This record gives sequence, structure tokens and C-alpha cells, in this order.
Amino acid sequence: MLCPAARDEHRQPIAPTEFELNQIRNNKEKLAEIRRRLSDISWWMRLLSQNIAQRANFDDGEVGKFWQARYRAVRLLDETAILACAAYVDLNPIRAAMAETIEDSDYTSAQKRAGDLRSRGSVDGVRVSGMTGESKSRRASGGSGGRRSARHLSPVDLKERTKKPRPDVHKGNNRCSNKGFLPISTAQYLELLDWTARQVVEGKTGATPKHVAPLMERLGLTEETWCSLVKNFGRLFSVVAGRPHNIDEHRSTLSVDGEAAGHRYRARREARELFSPASQSG
Repeated sequence: MLCPAARDEHRQPIAPTEFELNQIRNNKEKLAEIRRRLSDISWWMRLLSQNIAQRANFDDGEVGKFWQARYRAVRLLDETAILACAAYVDLNPIRAAMAETIEDSDYTSAQKRAGDLRSRGSVDGVRVSGMTGESKSRRASGGSGGRRSARHLSPVDLKERTKKPRPDVHKGNNRCSNKGFLPISTAQYLELLDWTARQVVEGKTGATPKHVAPLMERLGLTEETWCSLVKNFGRLFSVVAGRPHNIDEHRSTLSVDGEAAGHRYRARREARELFSPASQSG
């Protein structure tokens, strides 16, 4: 269905016939190649970028290249990198002055997670950025970002104490997995986003939530280091992301002529300075 053999008059994929499916099932080489592609982020990004480019060019009446450059993938090596990258992405609209609050940040997972927390009435005293009259109106109408449900998103909480370290397939067909990606709850993540947005966006003021400090201490980060990490994530990391010692110890998994390449990565000078003892103590 991702690469259909035929499409209907509306350019929608036509479901494959049994004959077409058997052409894949009975060809071991083709089957192995398709399965490899389905777990290849480069192949997925090529399809996604091509689809967006074709639609955008059609709407604009243009032809030719749409994207400025090929996508860049950064490998996340530790919890600090995962948390900072997630915040970096979710705060894009606020950082670009396209939104003022998480609730108004259309097309972000944070917006949908915040909407789900409110609809369930399970905020549990956690303060997510205050809503203006316009925000309330947009929420009631679904907002320009479309449906707010976060059912298709991976949970935030990794639940390390209760979940076993194995795949956790979602049986309701809303998403691929029930496995989270951070050792904090959704409410804690959203409150950290709200606090960070107030620090990064010039002119925004607000009190720091009391429980944020223990979380920062657990990750070994000062408030200044965290804000700089989120604000400059794209400049600090290129191929891999994490604490400098994790980057230095990491090796490439690519191979050359069947032999492990073992290429070493080096943290950038700006990242080393950011995580230096002098910076942390400051």
C-alpha cells in the first residue's frame, strides 16, 4: 500500500490482489528486501519527502526540486539526548514565534498529549501553560492542527519498574507500540516543556515548577545547560547526540566489505563546553 502497483482516479492506492501478494510471498529475495526497507528510516523518509513534494508542487503549480537538502538523522545515545530532542521538536512552533503556548502549537505531539490529559481530567495538579480565550475557542473547535487525540502516539512514560525490556505491541491498532521513551510521566514532560518555553522565548516570564529541579538533578543538568541544550540542539549535534563521553565511546555500525567499520565519533567543542564541570557548576 505504500508503493502500490495501481491507484484509483483519486490517486489513492488500490488494495493488492492475491496474485500480486503471492508475487511477493513466493519470492524470498523480494520479500527480504521489502522487509528490510520497512525498517529503514532512509527509505521511509524518501517516500515521505517525495509525497509531500508532489503534493506541494501540485498545489503551487510548480515542478522540480522541493526540499533544500536531504534529511539528517541524529542517533540519540542517552536519556539526556532523547529528552532534549523531544523538547526541541515539540517547542519548534513556540521558538519560531508561531505559537505562544503548548496548546496553540499545532501539529505537535505535545499539543495532542495536553489535549488528552485535559479531556481525561487527569492533570493531577500539573500546570500546563495557561489558556487564553482564543486558545479555549480553538480547543473547542479542534484547532487548526486537526484532531487532538494522542492515541496514535507512543506513550511518554517508559515505566521501567513495571514493564519488561521487550517489545510491547499495541493491540488496538491505534499505534505500533505501547512502549514509552522517557522515565517521566506525560504530565511531567508537558510541565517541563512549559517551563522551558518560558525560558527560551524572549519576554516570557513564569515561575519554575518545584518538581523540575529534582528531575534536572537526576539528569545532571543545570537550568542554564538544559535551556541551551534545547535551544541549540541542531547546532550542537550532527550525526549522534548525547553527553560527550557517550559520543566519544560510540562506534559506527556501518560496515565496509563485510568488516565492521568501527568509526569513532567526537563531540563538538560547543557540546563539550556545555557539559563541562565549570558550566554545570555555574
